[in-house]
Amino acid sequence: MKHTILLTSCLGVLFLAACSAPTTFPQNTGDLVNSGGDTSTLPPDAMPYSENLIVTDFWAVPESGVEENNEATTLTLTAYFEEYTEILFLPRTLWNNYLDPLEDTTPGNGIFFSGWIVWLDAGAGSHYYQVVQVEALEKITTPTQDEVEAILNTYNYCEQDSDCASFYGDCPLSCHLAVNKDKLELAQQISQNFASSQEPQCMYGCNEIVSVSCENYQCVPQGRQRE
Repeated sequence: MKHTILLTSCLGVLFLAACSAPTTFPQNTGDLVNSGGDTSTLPPDAMPYSENLIVTDFWAVPESGVEENNEATTLTLTAYFEEYTEILFLPRTLWNNYLDPLEDTTPGNGIFFSGWIVWLDAGAGSHYYQVVQVEALEKITTPTQDEVEAILNTYNYCEQDSDCASFYGDCPLSCHLAVNKDKLELAQQISQNFASSQEPQCMYGCNEIVSVSCENYQCVPQGRQRE
């Protein structure tokens, strides 16, 4: 994946582990958005950015739960690299004229983005940015299996057993998948969308899911043979 980004200062130490969406959403993001297309009005710390990214989440309002795609006001786009991830928050005011809210913004879709961003924060192997201007934005691919599994892995976090939920993955994904309960519907949607994009290639029977537990801050499903 070609990665083009210009930074005016050092981004700090790169961590090895990827993580899910940040616990604090950037505040007053609308004030950062430049909708006029004139780069002279961009924030002074704006940086050019061009990358293929994956849709990994969508938000209704800052710090809210996930809503339906057609009600989303902000998309989360993620680029996965060997040692870190880059996460961009894209306000609907900037993607509304480029992407279909029901088809193109489905989590797991590949999106080509070129435009301007501002640095927000970094932590646990992820760098966070706010998109402030779009030059080009279009759906380019449906995700690969590796990309789907990487997205689902970012949803698999917990502090206690009650944080977890499990479900049956659609072929060719694993039979038993587990995620944070707040990401369950989104994870199921990604699994189903990926399966529907694939040619029929496998059939298998899955063991019954009995329970799911939180182990080392990750949700682990427990299964047994169906009778």
